Amino acid sequence: MNKPSASDSSESSGFAGFVLRLFWMAFGNIVLFLMLIYMGRKEGLGLTAHDAVFWAVAAAMVLARYLDITRFQGSTSYGEPATVRDFRKYALLLALASLSLWAAAHGATLIY
Repeated sequence: MNKPSASDSSESSGFAGFVLRLFWMAFGNIVLFLMLIYMGRKEGLGLTAHDAVFWAVAAAMVLARYLDITRFQGSTSYGEPATVRDFRKYALLLALASLSLWAAAHGATLIY
């Protein structure tokens, strides 16, 4: 009986890994962008469902990247195996960018 190897597990989880990568690399960013547009167009300073969706998607993107690295052999943009250090860098940059853009979108409501 053959033991499953690391390459077998990556092949069997290929679709799940692909979906995670697609989410944190593309789809999640598109949703964040759309939520920023909607937040910038609304009137008033109160929080809305768009804010909740924005932060939920940002958190889901961080979780997806973590799972991609720890469970699905995620890689860097150079094709090297990603590490927890890469995850921390991604999480920090996403948090800072999200917070900055979210604040800017809410600031845009003051101007209009």
